[in-house]
Amino acid sequence: MGNNFKAWFEGMEFSVREVKFKCRTIEKNMLDSEIFTEIRPNEIALGELAFIIESDLLSKEDLYILYIRDKDGVLRAVRVHWNEGKWIIGAFPAGGESDWWLEGHVVVSSR
Repeated sequence: MGNNFKAWFEGMEFSVREVKFKCRTIEKNMLDSEIFTEIRPNEIALGELAFIIESDLLSKEDLYILYIRDKDGVLRAVRVHWNEGKWIIGAFPAGGESDWWLEGHVVVSSR
């Protein structure tokens, strides 16, 4: 887990819960604001992310973007990808106008 993820989510109480979700691959480099406007993802809860990872429902070939509220209720962009035999999870300020998500990344949204 990345430092931001730890700072924003560590100690947050949650229970693992099943979620139906959909994925959409972005077709060009995009900012969060563009993803919000064009793809309109629904938020995922931390417990739902845990379910998705524990259930092995993500491809280990892709980089995923999810939007999750942290322990203070602030919406965060959470990046999840497989590297060296484990899931790597990082968090970034959602809506930032300086961080691009790259073409081919996959946005995960609850249904």
